[in-house]
Amino acid sequence: MERLQFGRFQVGLLLACGLTFMSDAIQINLMSFLTLILSSLWNLDPHTTATLSATVFLGMFIGSLFWGVLADQIGRRIAFLAITCCITVASLGTSTARNVTEIKIWLLLMGISISGFVIPFDLLAEFSPNKGRARRLLLLNYFWALGSISVPLLASVTIGVDESSWRNLVRGCSVPCLLSLAIGHFFAKESPRWLAENGRHAEAKEVLKEVEKYNNVSEDNITMTPGFEFIVDSTGNSSQYSPEFPSSGNPYRDLLSPKYKQTTLKLWAIWFCKSFTYYGNVLLTSKIFGNHSVDEGGGDGFHDFDFSKVIISASSEFFATTLLIFLVSRLGRVPIGRYAYFSGGVFLLLFCLTQHVIFGVAARFAMVVAVNITWVHTPELYGTEIRGTGHSICSAMSRIGALLSPFVVYEFPVVVVGMLFFMSASLAGYLTNFLPETKGKDMGGAEEVAIMELEGKVIKIRRTNSDITELTNPSVFPTSKQAYTMMS
Repeated sequence: MERLQFGRFQVGLLLACGLTFMSDAIQINLMSFLTLILSSLWNLDPHTTATLSATVFLGMFIGSLFWGVLADQIGRRIAFLAITCCITVASLGTSTARNVTEIKIWLLLMGISISGFVIPFDLLAEFSPNKGRARRLLLLNYFWALGSISVPLLASVTIGVDESSWRNLVRGCSVPCLLSLAIGHFFAKESPRWLAENGRHAEAKEVLKEVEKYNNVSEDNITMTPGFEFIVDSTGNSSQYSPEFPSSGNPYRDLLSPKYKQTTLKLWAIWFCKSFTYYGNVLLTSKIFGNHSVDEGGGDGFHDFDFSKVIISASSEFFATTLLIFLVSRLGRVPIGRYAYFSGGVFLLLFCLTQHVIFGVAARFAMVVAVNITWVHTPELYGTEIRGTGHSICSAMSRIGALLSPFVVYEFPVVVVGMLFFMSASLAGYLTNFLPETKGKDMGGAEEVAIMELEGKVIKIRRTNSDITELTNPSVFPTSKQAYTMMS
């Protein structure tokens, strides 16, 4: 993958994956408007209003439990296409709902569907060379920011036309996922890393050859042996060497194996806190800048959103992503996450105390930086054999936090909300400080094995992230002539 670099193929894949990210952002931000609109139209009490958003997050929790495992078992491509199909169906179905029960069913399906958007992220990561991987993955967050800002823009021109105008808003929000499905059909190839991990080396080579053609890279021999070291002698014979922590065959159990346990537990807590705080911030923004005097009898309630302030807050995501792309390869994942979470918590507390747009924008800015760095960091901490499951279960933990956020926002005093968000963000920042730094390292802390030959003698080295251990005949390592790199 290092030799193929980041070319036209990855640009097409970036577009397909980015539109999926945009769809997820759209559906999340849509709920901040849709819940208040339906509350007015259908005369819903605060608890029922909160359950609409909670239904989406419940679905996201359910979906997060199986999308990652599905991707690890049957492959990234099939999971990707299934996710985009389900999001499109759920979005169009939501626009047909006639009562609270029907819309909850469609919102549950929507939540289950969009919970799988970790798969497109991991797929792009596995097609990206190590150099500059974080910056390119962060480009996905421009799509997220575009999705965040497109909802209030679309709502400002559709809501209030008539009592069914919200249906047009929901239908319009389904377009990016339809485009993602179409583009993904051509560019969402199966991950060569996943194929090789499952012993399908010939198929992995074919995918890499297709990428070579897209990127105009000259064809070369491709040697991959993920998950194992091969000891090769001068006759060309080889024997397998099992890794230090072999898989148990149960991906859920492997997450809590000695190799991953400490990292997994910290990530679960961080993902819970980040989503509780971030999604709460999104809902809080619409609540504070919305109309507080809607007609209790079911008036339209559409005209009094302060769309300008909502759009300004959402626009901060573009600037946050740009800053993070500039800093991520310079400062690393851990220090950025630590300070972004803490500052986000402080600004959210100030936003709740003052309800001033400046603090709202600052809070959104800081939390976007924090959330995005966690997204980049997480798949880098897991190996290919468990990356989909690990990332997806982290997403499930985040959905529990997201599920709780609407009840906090809509049923607690604003000052109390600010204090809870401050504590949540601070905890996430504290735990981030204890995660391994992955800047400039291979994905997953994966073992990288090289077989090197000099004057008929074969040496073997194993590299774990940036630390090199010379296992045999180290004296000839500096002048080796040939190296075949095999990564998990």
